[in-house]
Amino acid sequence: MKLFNKKQIKILKNNIINKNNITKLFIFNCQKKKIIHDYFKNIYKYLKKNSLFIYNDINVKKSVLIGKKKNSKIKIKIIFIKKINKLNKLWEVFIIPNKKIRLNNIINFYYKKHKILKIKIIDNNNLEEKIAKIIYQKYKLKQILKKIGKIYYPFYIKKKKNIKLNKFIHTNLKKKSIYFTGENLKFNNKIYLKLLLKKIKPINITSYLNKNYFNEFKKNEINNYILNTEKFKIKKKYKNKIIKYKKKKKYIYCLSLNILKIINNIIYYNKIKKIKNNKWNILCLKFKKKNIIINNLITIFENINTINYYYFNKFLKFNNINIKTIYKIAKKHKYKFGIFGDIFLFINK
Repeated sequence: MKLFNKKQIKILKNNIINKNNITKLFIFNCQKKKIIHDYFKNIYKYLKKNSLFIYNDINVKKSVLIGKKKNSKIKIKIIFIKKINKLNKLWEVFIIPNKKIRLNNIINFYYKKHKILKIKIIDNNNLEEKIAKIIYQKYKLKQILKKIGKIYYPFYIKKKKNIKLNKFIHTNLKKKSIYFTGENLKFNNKIYLKLLLKKIKPINITSYLNKNYFNEFKKNEINNYILNTEKFKIKKKYKNKIIKYKKKKKYIYCLSLNILKIINNIIYYNKIKKIKNNKWNILCLKFKKKNIIINNLITIFENINTINYYYFNKFLKFNNINIKTIYKIAKKHKYKFGIFGDIFLFINK
């Protein structure tokens, strides 16, 4: 399985925003059928008092180890994706450079000239995706990754040039300083304070990125959900607040459709009636098809995954929204679509 194609590379490069650009905010009032153009920093003006604002702060785990091939001592980068078998210590891995590794090759990993890990390639069927077996380990793999592990940088990031995007990827984000989906979408202290002054409570759902690797949707528990590349976790105190706000029929603002799906499950499992769309507002729509990030709102609806499509389509029907006209207007005003694009806010007032 290849991580990215040439088309995907072009799409991602086009979607990366320059440092000087300010994130725009496209607001569509569903009741009045009016469109307002503003900037993301003024988002607090359009949210109701005594409401919840749910966002996702991103946590990226170290998953890359740089080792040396036995005998030749060539440097090789290995990305640990997922554990296949605990007893046999089998791991699914990506190898860079791929051509220099063959079946039964052994790779050694060192820390201060001491060998701490040794793996063997036992399956070489796919071009990039391989299966490795841990032959020797001085410490647990989690401890080794913490000591000498690195964060996986996607191909479109250059460490020197794109400083803001690097911070977005490798920083564990705090409650009062959050980067959203775009590199320049900084949710800073000023916005945070303005939300609090308006009696809007910001709540974070931690999402753990999975190395740009797409998995099928799996529901494990009420607190844990895996959607596409992200594993979400919600604290119990935040979960209880969501339930309280919903019981009181207060407004809840969601960062993305994935979060909307999670919150719907929380409310459903706690024996509360299903969500009525007039009390929900969808913020920051992210559309994905397999590994390709799509930046066209018209053609997306046939290809979008069933989880997101169901809720978004229901929302559109309920409010009689014609997405084609919105897309045309946004295109005229030079709004950017995709993972590094501008924010689209649909409100009911």
